[in-house]
Amino acid sequence: MLSGQAVWRYLPAMLPDANILTMTDFFNAASSMNEAVNIPVIADCDTGFGNSKNVIHLVKKYEAAEIAAVCIEDKLFPKVNSFIPGRQELASTAEFVGKILAAKNAQNDPNFMIMARVEALIAGWGMEEALKRARAYTDAGADATLFIVSPGHLAKYMSLLINGIIEHLWLLFRQNTIILPLGSYRKSRYQW
Repeated sequence: MLSGQAVWRYLPAMLPDANILTMTDFFNAASSMNEAVNIPVIADCDTGFGNSKNVIHLVKKYEAAEIAAVCIEDKLFPKVNSFIPGRQELASTAEFVGKILAAKNAQNDPNFMIMARVEALIAGWGMEEALKRARAYTDAGADATLFIVSPGHLAKYMSLLINGIIEHLWLLFRQNTIILPLGSYRKSRYQW
């Protein structure tokens, strides 16, 4: 996954992860990576770079560039980096569901994936809110859900998968370690 932090570090300016870079900057980094590798590229698209209209535009661009997937997080724009404690403002569930619906309506290739990144856990809103949001995003058409969690809670989140509460679980820890994917995703041209 091409993370936002990686994009910030990739560019010569070495800017902070503070919504300074544009969708074009992120898209160019993802396109360069996609051309250089023979594995699926998942592009971090922050909050979708604005509202549902911006999300429609980004889906069309990333899909046309044959990026495998985009990941959009349920924060308000402009966002604060997820790993800065205590200052996380989340979008309403309804607003983010609107972005997922817009993304799915803009999608032409059934193999292109829309991933929803749930920030409720890292923002301190709790498991119940995180699961409520994840279900709403999945119901809206998200192909996968990514939870941002603290590393001390791995067993708790793994139990959700084992007990069938959630089918697909991706975990991103503060140390940027990703456990890729647990559970089975729908068949696609990509080998996950």
